[in-house]
Formats: sequence, structure tokens, C-alpha cells
Amino acid sequence: MRPTVTPMLMFKGNAEKAMTTYVSLFSNARIAQLLLYGPEDVGPEGTVMRGRMEIGAQNIYFLDTVQEHDFSFVPASTLWVCCETKAEMDDAFFKLSDGGQVITPIGSYPFNDYYGWVTDRFGVSWQLALCQPSGDPP
Repeated sequence: MRPTVTPMLMFKGNAEKAMTTYVSLFSNARIAQLLLYGPEDVGPEGTVMRGRMEIGAQNIYFLDTVQEHDFSFVPASTLWVCCETKAEMDDAFFKLSDGGQVITPIGSYPFNDYYGWVTDRFGVSWQLALCQPSGDPP
């Protein structure tokens, strides 16, 4: 069996809200698993013990940490999303940047004809690009 690599995003109490926000942005996304801490568990009741979201065939794991950290989200990673249409990309970019920070405005760049990079209000970094039906950048 080949090893697989799946992004895992760790939050401090708002993992479910992040999941529902992201699922609302892409037509091929869904919450595939959501297990919340209960009153007898070690984590705060109602926060995410284990969550899994799918965007197309890609899984992304989510959790709310039960340990205290000096960060709200580790910014050392970014999620690359190939969008099928400019309208889908524009909508997702606008909604992700609401309360977040635009790193690279949507535009034409030497590496992609339609691209933008944003950090959302949860601290997650997203690179959005208009891609060919194969999923490859143009």
C-alpha cells in the first residue's frame, strides 16, 4: 500500500466553523466526518475531536486542539485549489478574504493566467487558480 499525505488543520475552537465555511465555497466539497467532543471527553464540549472535509478527491482533516499553544493556526502551509470557473474563484476569493488578508490579488501572473492568494479569518492560507479540466494550471 502506498503512503498518502493528507493536510491536517488544527484550530483552537473554531474548526467546525472553518469546515462549514470552506464547504460552502466549492461545489465539489462536503463534510465527510464530524466527531465532536462530548461532556465526558477531554476536549471542550462541542469542539471538533476529528473532522474530515473533501474537496473533490482531496481529504483535509480538521481538529480543535485540547492543548494550549502560542498560536491559533500554524501558517507554514497553504491549500492550493484549482477552480473550474472565474465566477467560482472570484466568489471563493472574496469570501475567504472577508476578515482575512489578501496576500496576492487575483490577476494574471507568469505562472498562472488567473490566480490569487489569501489568508482567511481563521489564519488558513489559500492559493486559488483557474485550472484546466485536468486540474493542471494552464
